[in-house]
Amino acid sequence: MDLYEKRIMTGVVDSLYAFELERAVEENRRGTLIGTPSEVACERAGQELGMSVGSIRDVLGRRNGWELE
Repeated sequence: MDLYEKRIMTGVVDSLYAFELERAVEENRRGTLIGTPSEVACERAGQELGMSVGSIRDVLGRRNGWELE
């Protein structure tokens, strides 16, 4: 993946995670969430994008090859 593709994918992951986190926090407020909001958001984003939870965390943390130059 070249730098351009990596930046696009990073933006997609960041946006989807932010959306899912907001949704999970709201479910947590209602008492319907099982797990922590951040873990649930990572799981949902990973399912949507066909990535593992660990890969989603790597993108969010900009590590293991996801560092932007």
